[in-house]
Amino acid sequence: PMNSHTDTRTAWAIYAALLFGTFITIEAAAFQAPALPSVTRHFGIPVNMAALVLILYSLALTVFAPIMGRLGDQHGRKKVITIGMLVFAISEFAAAWAPNFWFFLGARFVQGLGAACILPGVFAYAAHLFPDNKRGMALGILAFTMTFGAASGGLLGGLLIDRLGWPSVYWISGALTLIGLIPVRLLVP
Repeated sequence: PMNSHTDTRTAWAIYAALLFGTFITIEAAAFQAPALPSVTRHFGIPVNMAALVLILYSLALTVFAPIMGRLGDQHGRKKVITIGMLVFAISEFAAAWAPNFWFFLGARFVQGLGAACILPGVFAYAAHLFPDNKRGMALGILAFTMTFGAASGGLLGGLLIDRLGWPSVYWISGALTLIGLIPVRLLVP
């Protein structure tokens, strides 16, 4: 953990870069709610099949987060987060481009896998970057970021879909993830 004033400022800069990646991941997950009716119509699937769009993402995130957290501990958190952000961005573009529903579902599963690489590392960095007396605030800000991402994702997703169509949420989310990769690569140790 970092203790001096300069180190605290550096820790917050590093953490801000990580929070951006977290925000995009959570916001992209929330984009699904307004996208589901359009995706269902576009691919001509029954409404009950639309649940798979949410389930496969959550399944990949839930199953792989502990594994990716362990890999981050063993091989470097920054490396696993970077790989996760690249996987997430590519799978977002794949979802936007999906020629059929099964390809789209595969992209959603891979998005969950990418998120599983990102989130455990961000939590671990909170413990690494901040001393005990600052860790609660750092985790509180992470919780706020995740909640704000979830809340804004539904609203922004709906607006984007109304104006630009359902693939827009995936194109934009993928692009923002790639942009978010820059501060992670530059600032995160």
